[in-house]
Amino acid sequence: MVAIKISIIILFILVGVSFVDTANWQPYLPSEHGRVRQFSAGAGYMTGAAIIFFAYIGFDQAATTAQEARDPQRTVPIGILAALVIATVL
Repeated sequence: MVAIKISIIILFILVGVSFVDTANWQPYLPSEHGRVRQFSAGAGYMTGAAIIFFAYIGFDQAATTAQEARDPQRTVPIGILAALVIATVL
């Protein structure tokens, strides 16, 4: 089963390489337009770390809330799906 999954990923990569347009790689970074270090590597790392941090805190909060709910098998999935719908719509 693992070999099948890995072969599908490799096939996806090989097919996807044919659709890569290297002309889109220039310029590699957009111009700054007066903002200092907007597209620097450090800004990207910090933005990604912040997004992952808040996503983890959200999942942790959902698990903690399940301990305090009256009927967690019913209410927690409804709450998670409602939060997903709200986040998708907004």
